[in-house]
Amino acid sequence: MNLDNISLKFSEEKKKEIIDAVKTNRKSMDTTQKYHSNALPFLFQEWHKLFPQQTQTLSCTGCRKAVTKFFTLLVEYWEKEPTTRTGALSRP
Repeated sequence: MNLDNISLKFSEEKKKEIIDAVKTNRKSMDTTQKYHSNALPFLFQEWHKLFPQQTQTLSCTGCRKAVTKFFTLLVEYWEKEPTTRTGALSRP
């Protein structure tokens, strides 16, 4: 599944919520070195809606890193100009 297909699963309102959650979490990580207490559970909730068969838990360090990295890449993809999008999950 590529980012184009994943993007189609979200409404514009939900995309805005995810973008806000990622930015809030990033700010919290930059200032306090801790995940944001509201943004992180929201991202996990969205992860489980998107990938119900791929369980991730908040208590798992690797899971937190994976979920936040995935949504950070997705937000970066959404914020790019449409003509420069590749749809790939990996970064160059």
